Amino acid sequence: MTIKKITIVGSGPMANAYHDVLAELRVDHLIVGNTGSRRMLFSQVTDDNFIRGGIPVAVDQKVLTDWAIVAVPIPSLALVVRQLVQAGVKNILVEKPGALDHEELSKLKEYVEENNANVRVAYNRRFLSSVAALKNRLVSDGGATSMSFEFTEWGHVVKNLNHPREVMETWLIANSSHVIDLAFFLCGEPLELNCSTLGGLPWHTKSSRFSGSGVTIEGCVFSYLADWSSAGRWAIDVRTSRASYSLKPLEHLYCCKVGSLESVQLKIDDAIDAKFKPGLHRMVTNFLSGDHADLPELGSQLNRWKIYEKIAGY
Repeated sequence: MTIKKITIVGSGPMANAYHDVLAELRVDHLIVGNTGSRRMLFSQVTDDNFIRGGIPVAVDQKVLTDWAIVAVPIPSLALVVRQLVQAGVKNILVEKPGALDHEELSKLKEYVEENNANVRVAYNRRFLSSVAALKNRLVSDGGATSMSFEFTEWGHVVKNLNHPREVMETWLIANSSHVIDLAFFLCGEPLELNCSTLGGLPWHTKSSRFSGSGVTIEGCVFSYLADWSSAGRWAIDVRTSRASYSLKPLEHLYCCKVGSLESVQLKIDDAIDAKFKPGLHRMVTNFLSGDHADLPELGSQLNRWKIYEKIAGY
């Protein structure tokens, strides 16, 4: 599939990361921002392909394309997708989580389906080189037998981030869902899920300590733990009948074979993840090629949303 031109909506760091990938791929693209104050973030971007004033101005100038990437702040994600669909854009990659809350995402899904548009949610960790290598190992090993993951957030850092209150209060969906999504992407959707939460923080009052367990539809038992009031990091451990694999950090893959106590870092070709925001290049390439199998639809994200809410205690 050949894409003549694509629109990036957004003018912050994430939009800039997409711009870098598209520039490398030599895909002609337009950047639509609310103001021109951030244009200098983008290398080799001129006033000719930077539209100030948001979607309404781009519609008036008739410059929108059939393909778009939405990289705006979370409270504006659903609105921008709706505006693009209304303007006739048919293929859209929207930054996670796709909307501010479940109701907003549900209404967006209905609108998208009514207008026969194809909207996918961007979870770039699915496309890490380490994840691709692990997926191959799981296939050759006969599948995962058990899995555990951790989505601890650094509370001392997060509390100082400049996000709206409604985003901070749903931080597990806004950010930690990267890890949870990846864990179930690798080992299957939860068939059984038992969750416990305790505590709370000034910026996330519902909970701060999380634990749970269950079984996936692929017969993989799993558990998880996170403590936002302590130390930790994102991590996923997957076990098979042949070995135990660890993504800790997510960009690296370690292997400990059955009968051994030694965990060895596997050599993987991750040059593309070192050059760009990890996972982004492969994700954008898949999106533009029309290979959307690993990019969740809004319906899949709606189902996951209920899982995220249960884990978070919302």
